Amino acid sequence: MIYKFFYLIQILLLIFFLILFVVGLLYSIFFDRLLRYEYTNHRTEWEKDGKMSGHLWTAPESTFLGKMFRTTGLLAKKWADEKPEWIWEDAKGTELYNAFLLWRRIFFIVASIFGLIVGGFVAFNFSGFNK
Repeated sequence: MIYKFFYLIQILLLIFFLILFVVGLLYSIFFDRLLRYEYTNHRTEWEKDGKMSGHLWTAPESTFLGKMFRTTGLLAKKWADEKPEWIWEDAKGTELYNAFLLWRRIFFIVASIFGLIVGGFVAFNFSGFNK
């Protein structure tokens, strides 16, 4: 009986890991699309943001160190906390921004659920109930 539960938890972990991977990939893609749009259509704003490259996309002007040590998480957090000025006047930018926010929220929800499942799995293994 206990082994069936253990096996079920392993399957659940695998499923949520795959979901987390796919959602993380979609989050990265939509962040990169927004960043590339800023690069293409609002170059001065892109330069003010530090000439960032995305998770999967690299701007041609990025420096070697900028490519090696990407700080895209800081820009993503900044954009999630406050909508950039250039997006307010741009319909396509607003559409990309809303998609970015949606996938960011979905990613953090799935990551939280995954963390709870992993925490429960670890607690179950160290609790002594699995003997």
